[in-house]
Amino acid sequence: MNLKEVNHRLNSWPDTQNSPDGIIIHPEIFFDGEEICFLFTQKEDKCARIQTTANLGERVACCTNDWKKATPIIQDLIRPYGVNWDENQGVLFLQFRRNEMSITQAVMRMIQAVFVVGSLGETISLPSR
Repeated sequence: MNLKEVNHRLNSWPDTQNSPDGIIIHPEIFFDGEEICFLFTQKEDKCARIQTTANLGERVACCTNDWKKATPIIQDLIRPYGVNWDENQGVLFLQFRRNEMSITQAVMRMIQAVFVVGSLGETISLPSR
């Protein structure tokens, strides 16, 4: 791969598309053949939010047998990235002010958190509630 190809790939990644709810970001993350996408929305108070699609929650539920029991572990794993876990919807999200963090930084933090959470399995020791 030459520098021209690398530059083209970096300029075209990640792929995005408009949605009635915001902008869908395709970071090319696949688990078991299913893509995990992000939804980017901007609020009137200059805050932005990026969240995963619900299929990440489905994967976590399947891998851990119960994402609600896995919530404390998930929160510990994603804390270094500044990402949050919505226990009710089963999505990761990051809310930020665009003057404090760039969209690229937010997307990269989300990607890291998705890979960490997506690697959870039944072998983890879940606390009983």
